Amino acid sequence: MYLSQGFRPFLRTTPEEQNTPSAAVQEFSNSLLRVAGHIRGFCLVQNGKVIAEEYRKPYESGDRVWVYSVSKSFASTAVGIAIDEGLLALDDSVLSFFPESAPLTPPKNLRAMRVRDLLCMSTGHAEDTTLPILMSPDGDWIKMFLSLPVEYEPNTHFLYNTGASFMLSAILQKAAGEKLLDYLAPRLFAPLGFDDVEWDENPQGINTGGWGISLRLEDLAKLGQLYLDKGLYNGRRILSQQWVETATSFQSDNSKTDNQAPDWISGYGFQFWLCQHGAFRADGAGGQFCIVMPRQNAVLAIMSETMQMQAILDAVWGELLPRLGNMALPAENDISGRTYYMDDNELGIHQIHFSFGKEMIKLSFSGANSCCLEAGRGCWLASETAMPLGFRAIIPMFSQASQPKRISAWSCWLDPNTLEINWVYLDTPHRDKLICTFTGGRIEIFCPPSGAALFKKQGGMRLGGAVKVST
Repeated sequence: MYLSQGFRPFLRTTPEEQNTPSAAVQEFSNSLLRVAGHIRGFCLVQNGKVIAEEYRKPYESGDRVWVYSVSKSFASTAVGIAIDEGLLALDDSVLSFFPESAPLTPPKNLRAMRVRDLLCMSTGHAEDTTLPILMSPDGDWIKMFLSLPVEYEPNTHFLYNTGASFMLSAILQKAAGEKLLDYLAPRLFAPLGFDDVEWDENPQGINTGGWGISLRLEDLAKLGQLYLDKGLYNGRRILSQQWVETATSFQSDNSKTDNQAPDWISGYGFQFWLCQHGAFRADGAGGQFCIVMPRQNAVLAIMSETMQMQAILDAVWGELLPRLGNMALPAENDISGRTYYMDDNELGIHQIHFSFGKEMIKLSFSGANSCCLEAGRGCWLASETAMPLGFRAIIPMFSQASQPKRISAWSCWLDPNTLEINWVYLDTPHRDKLICTFTGGRIEIFCPPSGAALFKKQGGMRLGGAVKVST
């Protein structure tokens, strides 16, 4: 087990600060829940900062989770570092590391198998070697792997073969003189500020390679950021750029496999899947993902339990990717601190003042009744409000005007000119929203009818106003 010397998180920011609308993130989150059913959480990183994250109860951000075949990409990373250090080479023969475990007369295809073939799942086997090595009567997985038939010439036939990933771990241990987990500890986990990491071992004390690593969700995103930044992390060189580009480029043709889902036939690198839209990913059974989107300068890590893995990727491509970094910046600097003088209205609101902070926004209302509303930016923020009873589309019908109401409010930009604010009344079943549209020096506010307003057969409300122009 690798024990961290202190977890180091990404910096945090809002989606809008990276030109991504919070609404797009929320819609993606809703889509994830629909298509996957059981989402543990996700962490979205853009331009090197976390712009959104979600952990569904009872799960927590610090949980260490078994991520199945995402382990393969960590094993590949270890091999890349070892190659950079000169401990082994892509064209090294697999047999050259284990002469003591080789058959007496190794067949031609086995003799031709290289480290490169293990990495890109083109060992030449017709069937996955995982079950046979697991069933080895003496627990010698290496010897069993080398005894299995190699029906095809290596580098001619793609087969997703988890036994090949185990052999990468075994080769690394033989070349480096230490286990894969221990080798990566000072070279990857510590410089990236990982939390504690565990990795399963086989009966001979070799990390399983193709599965068995346990880490936290944000650590998974850090692997993606390392590859997105071509082997650099916070300015420190961890992997060579050449390795990163080779590992995440087309190495094997996987288009003739049984799984014809679009993102399973786009090509395979060195223990990384190539995706549509110029993306690539590490993934694991049940819906574990580390998706790297170079064109959007973004990384998305997901942990879930689902059999609908293509549906999750479809949600990423359809709901999230087109809107990452594509939102024109809202004119917050122009709006913040500005006072809008409202047209005559039945609520007696004379002025509305906006303030935009890094983590929250604040609306101040003045007139017949003065009050304020505070909302988190892309997250829920608890506060109190004393909005007037006459604000029929906002205040539940049985509230008392003189009492502040406990609320939790959330805000996001729908587009550069439209701000939405949602809130719930924590002591009631009710919720409400405002949709504010800014055009030049004018504001239009729409208050959709709340559940309480509909109960009273009342519709929504509209208010308008403008900034006073000095003459």
